Amino acid sequence: MTATEEIKAGIDVFVEKSSRRLEEIWENPELAYEEHIAHDTMCAVLEENGFEVTRHAHGLDTSFEASFGSGGRLMIFCAEYDALPDIGHACGHNLIGVASLTAFLALASVLKVTGQPGRIRILGTPAEEHGGGKLDLLKAGAFEGADAALMSHPMPSHYYHDTHGVVGAAGARLVAKQSKLAEYRGRTAHSAANPWDGINALDAVVAGYNNVSLLRQQMNPTQRLHCAIIDAPKRTNIIAGQTSIAWQCRSPKMNDLQSLTERLCACLHAGALATGCELNLKDETAYSDLLINDTLCGLYQSHMTGYSQNILKVDPEYIQASSDFGDSRKKGVVTHHWSFTEAAGSDVAFQICLTVGKCLALCAWELLSDDSKYEAAVTDWKIARSE
Repeated sequence: MTATEEIKAGIDVFVEKSSRRLEEIWENPELAYEEHIAHDTMCAVLEENGFEVTRHAHGLDTSFEASFGSGGRLMIFCAEYDALPDIGHACGHNLIGVASLTAFLALASVLKVTGQPGRIRILGTPAEEHGGGKLDLLKAGAFEGADAALMSHPMPSHYYHDTHGVVGAAGARLVAKQSKLAEYRGRTAHSAANPWDGINALDAVVAGYNNVSLLRQQMNPTQRLHCAIIDAPKRTNIIAGQTSIAWQCRSPKMNDLQSLTERLCACLHAGALATGCELNLKDETAYSDLLINDTLCGLYQSHMTGYSQNILKVDPEYIQASSDFGDSRKKGVVTHHWSFTEAAGSDVAFQICLTVGKCLALCAWELLSDDSKYEAAVTDWKIARSE
């Protein structure tokens, strides 16, 4: 029996035992660092399949880890499962978690039969939407010694079908991101009786926002600045003494992102200066741009084609959000929207994510068993790092 046949056989057993339970992750969406149901469900499935699981791994309450194999290279499958406020799994992280769990169980079944040297690990990675759980895990040493880390992200397939006639892409050029929290402190006063005694922190937010709006005229079309007011006055008769606003900067490359972030900060400081407020500017999560690995993308594309899923090797355009593979062909479906929440809970999406898991397992199998393909992937990584 070939490796592909072994993977398919292992998946059949997994689906029969566990698939319905894993759909419960979509039914119970949980926010960053609070994914307790998802954590417990995935740990239970792993334990029921005979794996020893480290719950609450690496100092994160909703992370977990399980490993299999010995000797050889180490492959990590990253499992996401956090949701978005109010709209649930509108980015399909339930599907990411299931696909990675599928890949781990499938490849473990192959390693058991073949005796191929190699180690695999599934790592629960909470808080992708807010907080940067993978960065926490990286600092805690969770990725130490890894030769590759694999994951696939869902995307509406019409995004690719309308322009390329395919349902997804193996590789996507994802942009760098920096988050800033601007906290303004002024002085409260009565809005009618003595407003001249106040220092209006709401004015500081508005002034900073207007400065950024003017800056947008001079930004590169590939860059983005967007925000949400976190703390604002709730009464009209009080001059606001404290406000806060969260900003995100996005740019294709980290060096360009740094320049854009400096310009954003200047706009926010100007708002404080104009109103007499104090500004406390905090750095939040920063994500680097995602590097394309031609070898890995080629392996994934080839295996997806083997399952009758035609995808691009690499998306030619930059994408302003994380994405990898299409899970719905319905027009009008977009990420971070209720339409995607519905799609991410569909039987069609669930079945495709199992196929994605098989292909991730096959990619990892080739990196473990074929030295030439592994070395080619390492060379691609070094070239991308130097550009």
